[in-house]
Amino acid sequence: MLVRSRVLEVCKIIIEFITLRLRIESSKIFDMFRRKPTRIELKVEDLQEYEAMKKEIEQKNSVANLVICLQTLISWLQKTLQTLWCISRDSLV
Repeated sequence: MLVRSRVLEVCKIIIEFITLRLRIESSKIFDMFRRKPTRIELKVEDLQEYEAMKKEIEQKNSVANLVICLQTLISWLQKTLQTLWCISRDSLV
């Protein structure tokens, strides 16, 4: 029983030490020095480049959407033709 109480005391001391150490370290985080805000400059050339890239992406997306629509249409047509073929074949029998 004496050993157990001694172990508990040592554990409490270790926990107190760790807690104190964490408080010290966390206070250092908030004591950082304040720097001046970063200045961001935007030039006309940057805006033009952005607009050009945006148009290019929109064109690629519109072409991709068109391809997807055409693939869907082809798939639908294939299924419809297969269905019609089966109906016409069954009606002949």
